[in-house]
Amino acid sequence: MLNDNGDRFDAKLVDLINTRFGKHKAKIPVLKWCLMHALKTGQRTGFQYLSGADLNLNEKSDLILFLGDLLEKVSVSMKKEESFWQFFNEDAGDRLFDFFFGLELINEDYKTTLNTLLKFELNSYKKIIVYTTLGIIAVINLNMKELEKQIIRLKNMESYNSAGFSFNPLNCLELIFNYLKHGTIRSDLMRGLAKNAFLLQVPTQHGNAASDLVFLLGIYTFCGFLPGIRSKGLLRKLSLLSSADKVQNTLSVFDFFKRMITADIHFRNGEHAAVSAIFTKVHTSYGLQHDLLTPYMETLLLSLKIKMMLTSGTSDLIPFEIKGIHAVTEVSGSKLTKLYLDSLLIRHEQLMSRHPDLKRELAYDIMKVISKQELNQNLIFFEQDLSRWQVLNTTGINSITWVSAKTSSRF
Repeated sequence: MLNDNGDRFDAKLVDLINTRFGKHKAKIPVLKWCLMHALKTGQRTGFQYLSGADLNLNEKSDLILFLGDLLEKVSVSMKKEESFWQFFNEDAGDRLFDFFFGLELINEDYKTTLNTLLKFELNSYKKIIVYTTLGIIAVINLNMKELEKQIIRLKNMESYNSAGFSFNPLNCLELIFNYLKHGTIRSDLMRGLAKNAFLLQVPTQHGNAASDLVFLLGIYTFCGFLPGIRSKGLLRKLSLLSSADKVQNTLSVFDFFKRMITADIHFRNGEHAAVSAIFTKVHTSYGLQHDLLTPYMETLLLSLKIKMMLTSGTSDLIPFEIKGIHAVTEVSGSKLTKLYLDSLLIRHEQLMSRHPDLKRELAYDIMKVISKQELNQNLIFFEQDLSRWQVLNTTGINSITWVSAKTSSRF
């Protein structure tokens, strides 16, 4: 194929690979070989055409990890070639840079690829994207030291500017860190998020994966701390947001995460029929094509299934589901989702009374994670009944602590 295309790695070659291989498993090895050839022959500007490859999300994730590893290895021999390190500041590099990002790609190995990108000369906008994504991975992994590291990186940037984003990513990460680590919610940060959320519009760069990632971080953060009754307006605005990008007649990635957020708001508002409807829609879209779901997306979908089962009279089937869900969270690295689900289940008194062994297992896992990840011992997850915020340890009910910027000693 390379010979037929004049030995060039370009959009025409990518289209040729799409046509010739379709969904065949050989497509990824062929693309990888072509990438190595392109890099050896000085055609790195052709990498921008990877966005035209017809890949499912897991194939894209595989290719991104490979490309990160390839750039890492080649960088050793390119130390003196200045143009190589400036690649992501060129027009071609912009398209490839965006190809590297997406909330659906989150996993532990992805972190290595992002750290490779930081070896290149990146402008401030791109550094913010990389630091923010590393921070998101730390949140999902409940890695407080890594999360604090990315917050400090963002704070130490001489030219940090969040004006180009729908939400201020530093504020989001700080808010999450303070809550998970210290059990406090900075009111000044929350007010900033509230202002962004209720002025919500389609992201100015919608369809740009890096911009969408920060947008979703902001919505997830705000909804995580938003009392359900105040979320009605946000639900109406979320319903207006959609993506024109479709993946093999399934929901777009953006729409998938939007529906996960919407379902969580409905769940906390006690709107069970809406939760079931969203699960059915998403499961129908992806159910027969599991290769379209990355491990992190599958974790969220199975988490939604548990919420639906808790409110649909099928909760006694949960003990048969929970081991499978825990296995998926291990693959995705989403300790946050596992902790949230475990804490949600252990507060379901009727279910726990019928399954005491499960209760003991969940209690042990919860306290183990909180201790190992050095989280706040009185960690609260906002549940369906917002009139009763509960803690996970055995000290009983504890009120949530709100602090202003002036009283927060950490940052």
